[in-house]
Amino acid sequence: MEEDENEDTESETTKDASDNEIMNPEIASETDGDVEVIFTNNDPDYYNDLDGLEVTIHKYQLVKVTDMNQSQDIQFNEDLEGYAVTADVTVKNTRNKDVHYNYGMRIQMEDKFDYLPSTAHKYIPEEKKLTFDTEKTNMFLAGTEKNFFLTFVMTNEQYEKLQKNDPKFIIEAGASENEDYTNSFGSEAVFDFAISKDQAEKAASAPTFYQDKLTTDNIAKKELIFEDLEINKTEELYDYKLTVEGVQYTEITPNESSKDRFRNFGDDELVALSVKLSVDNQSDEMVYNDSYSATLFVDDGDARILSQGMLGAYDERKLEPGNKGEHILVYIMQKKYFDIYEKFEIEFGPFLGEDGYVFKEKRMNFELPSK
Repeated sequence: MEEDENEDTESETTKDASDNEIMNPEIASETDGDVEVIFTNNDPDYYNDLDGLEVTIHKYQLVKVTDMNQSQDIQFNEDLEGYAVTADVTVKNTRNKDVHYNYGMRIQMEDKFDYLPSTAHKYIPEEKKLTFDTEKTNMFLAGTEKNFFLTFVMTNEQYEKLQKNDPKFIIEAGASENEDYTNSFGSEAVFDFAISKDQAEKAASAPTFYQDKLTTDNIAKKELIFEDLEINKTEELYDYKLTVEGVQYTEITPNESSKDRFRNFGDDELVALSVKLSVDNQSDEMVYNDSYSATLFVDDGDARILSQGMLGAYDERKLEPGNKGEHILVYIMQKKYFDIYEKFEIEFGPFLGEDGYVFKEKRMNFELPSK
């Protein structure tokens, strides 16, 4: 038993030492500054499958840089200290054709308009720079994979924003087999971005919220009230199948930069209902996945609530015959009313196609579980 305890202690000691090792010595070399490791995430579990173009973040490290050369102040808003993040990235093309992809990533701070872009050029060792096998600097050949570093630089002010908000790490989409990026494929993937051990542990134990815009765009903080993730109820119209997979009811607090969006609710406490849908279009019609009517009826019609299109999310705008898709609907209500509501039902439809409503303007109805 004593040996096991010693082994565990040695393992933790080794891990702690590894966390403090400089992942990217080029930062110190190019800035001639002093580099201090703030946080290392050895297993972020960041992965985005862009329909066969697989993007994986194996590890990232945040460092503080001080006492830099004067020439570096342009990178840090005329300051000679700041922070840098290095991400260890692999892009693997499992498709049978070459793919154009700009390998863009960003760290989101206050909201989707406030972010740090990645760069494949600043503070990267030669052996970790991304190179290509053709003259085109964004082509990933079929059946190949490339491992490289991306970096993000930030000022002291931007680092403070990361501390105050719930930052996100975003692997962007936009891959295509065509040079002009027509018929691009894949969706961006959004992850919690931890900048400390405590923050990483908190994120690991927190509820997993649906990826609506409230979450992915840092519009509001959520506190779970109730969820049912295994409803899996399906209705069908003319071989068009819509499934309600689950629901989440959350109390939300808008972030400072987004408060104005909710001004019509005054200072009341708010509740969001997020509904996750999957769609299987085996009909003969193209159906828009972003614009169908979906009205929430409360207590047999005593109240009607429209979905907030700007807060929802979907993967495919047009669902052609034979295609599948996903959609998350979001409804906002005042908590004082939510507390007395007892019954929730969504009416979907009519559904919109290329030339107007399809499926003879018929509708689907789903009763939802409530608190």
